[in-house]
Amino acid sequence: MTKAAGRGPRNLARVALLCAVAALVVLAFTGLHGLHGLLVLLAEVVGLVLVAVGAWWALAYRGVARVVGAVLAVAAPVGVIALAVVLEVLLPVTVALALWFAGLALARSALRAARPPKAMPEREAPAPRRPVLIMNPKSGGGKVERFQLVSKAKELGA
Repeated sequence: MTKAAGRGPRNLARVALLCAVAALVVLAFTGLHGLHGLLVLLAEVVGLVLVAVGAWWALAYRGVARVVGAVLAVAAPVGVIALAVVLEVLLPVTVALALWFAGLALARSALRAARPPKAMPEREAPAPRRPVLIMNPKSGGGKVERFQLVSKAKELGA
């Protein structure tokens, strides 16, 4: 990977980390305010961890683990939002969840962009005994005739 090509995934990863840190800062300030601050902070952190674990399972595994991960990734924020509505701190919780989901999406994009492309599989094959080349004389505005492709193909043995 060239130096310039490596900047894209690295920048995506940096922004993903920034989103995660911003979400935690929002959660910390939410947890410090109100009578139930510690409960809210604990529920939010546990909810974010459950979303991360659930999203990981949904993306990395198959079968039952994928379904459980997807349910966990959806149920955790719903539970945190329900608690936030009850304790009247919905706006900061929603902002933190949005930042967390943006961070997860950016992290996934960074990992995909950093992955090297798969090489095309190769296998040895004998040279053709009677090669054939099919040309469409109408295609490309008559390039077959203009560049004498039929005679060149015959010279090469097709």
